[in-house]
Amino acid sequence: MSEQLTVQKAVEILGISEGDSLDDAKRAYKRQMHRFHPDRFPNDVNAQKQAASKFSQLKKCYQLIEEHFNMYGEMPFQDDDKNAEQRKRRERSKKDQAEENFLQQSSTLLKDPELRTVARRQHKPVAPQPPAKPSRAGKAAALLCIAGLAGYFALNHSHLLFPQEVDPSVTEIDSTELDYRVSIQLDPNAEKAEEMSLSDQLIQEELKAKAVLSKFNANAANTQSNKTFTYGSSYSEVAEIHGPPDHSDQKTWYYNSSKVVFDNEGHVIDWTSDPSYPLAIRLK
Repeated sequence: MSEQLTVQKAVEILGISEGDSLDDAKRAYKRQMHRFHPDRFPNDVNAQKQAASKFSQLKKCYQLIEEHFNMYGEMPFQDDDKNAEQRKRRERSKKDQAEENFLQQSSTLLKDPELRTVARRQHKPVAPQPPAKPSRAGKAAALLCIAGLAGYFALNHSHLLFPQEVDPSVTEIDSTELDYRVSIQLDPNAEKAEEMSLSDQLIQEELKAKAVLSKFNANAANTQSNKTFTYGSSYSEVAEIHGPPDHSDQKTWYYNSSKVVFDNEGHVIDWTSDPSYPLAIRLK
C-alpha cells in the first residue's frame, strides 16, 4: 500500500455501493477477510505474504469507513462533494445554535439581579455574623426545665438525699428463699408434702430398676439352663423362656429393646437381640 488510503478507495476495495449500511460494510469486510486469510495458503509462501498484505488492507478499509460513520452519521459514497456540503451546513448550524444558547444564558445572568448577587457572592467572602443573644422566653424555658429535672430527682431518689439507718441485725434474704419461707408459713404441710412426693418418686424408680434386673436375671438363667429357641420355634416356646412380651404389634414381640418376629403360622422367622435384654437363642 504505497499510495495513501482514502475513504472512497476503502469503499471500492470492500465492494460496497450506495444505499449499503454499516452492517452491510461489516459483512463485506468479513467475507473478504475469510477469502484472503493467510491460513488458506499453507503451502505457498508468496501467496501467504500477499494474503497477509491484503488482510491488513481490508482491516484499515473497514476502520476508515467505521470512523467516517461515527463522525458524520452516514456512509461515504461517490457523491462525496454533495455530502460534504451538507455536512458543513449541519456543522455550521450546530455551532450557531451553541453560540446562541450561550448568549441567551449570558443575557439572562446579566438581567436577573438575584443571579448577579449569587455570582458576586461566589467571589466575595461573607463576613461572620455575631452569635444571637438568648431572649427572655428562652431563659425562662431553660429555668423551667432545670426545675422539673430537680423535682423528678428529689421524688425518685429521696433515699440518696435522706438516707435511713439500717438495723445491723437484719440480713438480706434471697428472693427465692423468701418465697419459700412465705409458702411454708401459708401452708405448714407443704414441706412435708414435697418430701413425700420425692420419696414416692424414688420408690417408683427403684421398683422399675428391680423389675428390669429380675427380667435380665431370668433371661440369663434361661440361657445358662440351655432353654433357648431358634428358627421355627412357636409362640409357646418363646413365652416359656422369656415370658409374655412387654408389648407386641401383630407378628412381633418386644422385650425391652430386643424383638422376636413370627410368621403367619406362629413360628419364629427372625429376631434382634439387644445387650440390654439378650435373647436366649441358638442356631441350628
